[in-house]
This record gives sequence, C-alpha cells and structure tokens, in this order.
Amino acid sequence: MNQGGALKALEFMRKTVDLGLVDPNSLTADEPTAMNAFISGNAAFNTNWTFVYGNMNNPKDSKIVGEGQVTTFPVASGTNQASASVSGFQGLAIMANSKHPNAAWKWIQFATSNAIQAQHLDEMPIWTSLQKSPAALKANPAISVYTVNLDNVYNRPLVPDYMQVSTIIQKYVHAVLAQEMSPQAGADAMVKDIKALNNSR
Repeated sequence: MNQGGALKALEFMRKTVDLGLVDPNSLTADEPTAMNAFISGNAAFNTNWTFVYGNMNNPKDSKIVGEGQVTTFPVASGTNQASASVSGFQGLAIMANSKHPNAAWKWIQFATSNAIQAQHLDEMPIWTSLQKSPAALKANPAISVYTVNLDNVYNRPLVPDYMQVSTIIQKYVHAVLAQEMSPQAGADAMVKDIKALNNSR
C-alpha cells in the first residue's frame, strides 16, 4: 500500500488536487452530491454508481440531458487491458441464525427471477439474456458499457477486519487529498495502522 502502483495512484490523486483539477467539495461529497454536481453541469466527470444514468437524462433534474455519456475508466498507457473497476455488488444471503431460512431462500429466488429482474431494466439485471435484450438496451443504452466493466472488474480484497481496514485507508487517503500529509507519509501511516490492527488480533 505504500509503494509501487498503490503509491503512484495516491500520488496521482493528490496531483489532481494540487493542480485544481477536482472540485474541492469532492472531499466531503457523497455519491448523490457528486452526481448533482455532474448533472447540473458543474463537473466534467463523475465516477459513480449506475443510478446516475437515469438522473442525468431526466429533464426535471438534469441540465445535461442528451450530453452526458457513460464510459469505462481510462487506463495508463502500456496497460494491457481495456479498463478496470472494482466490484460493489449487493449480494443476497441468508443469515446462519435465520428463523425462516426456507422463506428467505424463496424470497431470494423471487427477487432474482428473470420476471422480476425484467421489471427493473433501469439497473443492471443479473441475467445475461436480459442484459442483451432489446428491452434492456432501450431502457438503458449504456448497458453495453456496464457489461465491459463487468468483464474487467476486480473483487474487493478478502481481508480480516475489512471494515476497520477500509476505515484506515479512507482516513489517510482523505488526509493526503486534504493536503494535510504527503502521499508517502499518508501511505506509510496507513500501513502502520493496518499492521497494528492485525497484530492486535
């Protein structure tokens, strides 16, 4: 986390702040706030979830109707893949101590059925047949970009104490982007705190 590609990524992020290329409000903005800056025409780019597509083409809320585009993340020159992204899938599961596991399983089967998924084509359906259907393409012409993203997605790392590790990373990335620490100092502190967390178990 404090060397190689990870450090270079953090240094690049900090550089965009130092050069004034990012909205200063992005350090405190959540996903809807970032989307609103984009659909109001105050931001050139927005990395976000799929809900942005419908909002940017809604004449009631958006000032960029027909002007915005969905695309994959660009990659550095010399990279041998089209793009890369990180999964944020919302999986369904049954708790081990559930009092009604059979009913829960029936609900999961219902919610993930082709018939129910077909009613929500504004989002990414889980069925490949629906993803490629004319109805899905009509509801969301950008769906082909989503499938490219899925082909190039990385799952979040399976690490013990993921929530605590994520909080540590967020803390120091924010400090670096707020220009409170250098990228190297922030990355070193991040690694130190994560190692301390691991050693405390």
